[in-house]
Amino acid sequence: MNIIDGKLMSSQILKFVNAKISESKIKPHLVIFQVGNLDRSDIYIKHKINSCNKLNIDVTHLKFNTTCQTKELCDKIKEVNNNPLYTGCMIQLPVPHHMNLTEILETIKPSKDVDCCSLQNIGKLVADKPAYIPATSLGILKIINNYKIETKGKLCVIIGKSIIVGRTIQILLSNEETYAATTILCDKYTENIFEFVKIADILIVAAGKHNLINDPSMIKEKCVIIDVGINTVSINGKNRIRGDVNFTKLKNKAKLITPVPGGVGPVTVACLMYNIYLSTLVQECRAKEYKDFLCLE
Repeated sequence: MNIIDGKLMSSQILKFVNAKISESKIKPHLVIFQVGNLDRSDIYIKHKINSCNKLNIDVTHLKFNTTCQTKELCDKIKEVNNNPLYTGCMIQLPVPHHMNLTEILETIKPSKDVDCCSLQNIGKLVADKPAYIPATSLGILKIINNYKIETKGKLCVIIGKSIIVGRTIQILLSNEETYAATTILCDKYTENIFEFVKIADILIVAAGKHNLINDPSMIKEKCVIIDVGINTVSINGKNRIRGDVNFTKLKNKAKLITPVPGGVGPVTVACLMYNIYLSTLVQECRAKEYKDFLCLE
């Protein structure tokens, strides 16, 4: 079977996290900041809240309208920073273009930055000393480890340069001491992008464009495809969630492939739950490294 079962992986991770939370002295409490009403953001947040509820993690969802200004949001983040009852917080991206995203992310206290978006935490990740790993990138690593996907010396093509997926997973996979992959990071401006896709041993697609990869001839034999895309599309008059890859057309050629839904998404949410648990260890000043977690089967 070449289909990656994200739901099964998610259940295994959540079982592990649930056991760890029961041992923690501090109850995890996540604060989610959202500005605007994007469908995909609402979907992500719904899954996060549901998962928190199942694990007895307290969660506060603070939603602002699109006219919200940077200072208003940052002032609220500072309140969360200073309240010891909140162990972690995150900004649901994207935020409206008029807002200063760098200022917003830098306002989050690094010890509560469970999405790993602050410059300090990104710097630690680059130096191979992560305090946190962004949940989607952590989920991709879990998939790679769980399915024993060979990365050393393999060509990994990544489409999408967001800081929480594309750029972060490139840093992690290119580390010579761990995954040692040869990485190419592409975006919408990359010339002849499909020439890179065609030679990829591992293809990670996080472009946010439905069916960007839609034909078997676009990939090489035995390519591993990890589809991070979440797109709402109308099928027979009903809204469905689909990825950036045409799963139906490519599943028979790929060595391994993630479906959408049911692939990267559930694993990402489970890894966020792990990060929220980790935030309690940070507050207790006994944070552990990711090594044992990444090796979890």
